[in-house]
Amino acid sequence: MEKTGVQEFTIPPDMDLPDMNAICLHNKSRIEAFLRKNVYLHIYSIGDLDDFFWPDTVWYGWEKEGEIQAVALLYTASQEPTLLAVSEQEDVM
Repeated sequence: MEKTGVQEFTIPPDMDLPDMNAICLHNKSRIEAFLRKNVYLHIYSIGDLDDFFWPDTVWYGWEKEGEIQAVALLYTASQEPTLLAVSEQEDVM
């Protein structure tokens, strides 16, 4: 079997998921406003908003009622992309 580097997964139908929408974020100001709610947790992600890193990033968010609840950053500058996702909630990690 050929290794593709992509792992597929399915969410169990009985899993209780929050009522949120997954979105792709393109607005630096909106991303930064969310990240600055906890600077110590998101200090590296805030740095990735710099113009030097920005072209190599893809940002995703989870939104509820128009407000970002969480973000994930895909950094694509290296041959193997890096996914950065951190949370204040211990039970989601």
